[in-house]
Amino acid sequence: MAIRTMVGKQEESQEERPMQLRSVDPSSPEQDQLWLNTTEKRIKFYDGSSIQPTVSTVPNESVRTETGNYSIQPSDGVILGDATGGDITLSLPAAALNEGKKYIISKLDTSSNSVIIDPNSSELIDGRSTISLNRSLQSIHIISDGSAWRIISSNLARYAKHTLSAAVSVNGAMADLTFNNLEVGRSYRVYGAISFKTDGSSGAEFQVEVKDGSTVLATIPYSDDLGAAATSVGGFDIVFEAANTTVTFEITN
Repeated sequence: MAIRTMVGKQEESQEERPMQLRSVDPSSPEQDQLWLNTTEKRIKFYDGSSIQPTVSTVPNESVRTETGNYSIQPSDGVILGDATGGDITLSLPAAALNEGKKYIISKLDTSSNSVIIDPNSSELIDGRSTISLNRSLQSIHIISDGSAWRIISSNLARYAKHTLSAAVSVNGAMADLTFNNLEVGRSYRVYGAISFKTDGSSGAEFQVEVKDGSTVLATIPYSDDLGAAATSVGGFDIVFEAANTTVTFEITN
């Protein structure tokens, strides 16, 4: 009697895991677990060390209007803030968990109240801890780079042209020039030229410091060592976010 033996290879089978529908992320996910967060409308998985967002299930950007404080969701797209009743804060989700996500945020109302955009925890928007929309129809378009929010475009900066003039003598008398009624937290551009003219005294030296409060934004120096009357033009172009309500051109010698 012959006995025939067969050596076979048993293939390891892997159990399929159907995608779960969950309103919140699991507190203790398993390795390679995949689920759909129905609140955020985003597919996520656990890679063994952290929860990784994958793709959003929202095909078009949603539009919503908020009249009070609101925590922006990953499923949101365009948020219109109405601060008629007072300042409102729109809190961004974590940039670290939403790389590539974009938002457009705009202020609808005509009041002097602010729509404040506040990043998550210690995250920033282009280096700033918050951004305020203070005028009607101001808007900002931002994107997450995986660690912070970056501004793609905005209309925050306003441009104004002013003609200012004053005389100053070499003995130290000053006539400062001031921009008034600036809005704190708002971006401004100040640009133009200053014409310097001395009275002919030898060694006349002075400078103009452009100050936002005590912060020097720019310095425009002038020196006349020829002992004769002289005129010089100093140009400037400054973009800044106002920390005070005035910006002063302070003339010193």
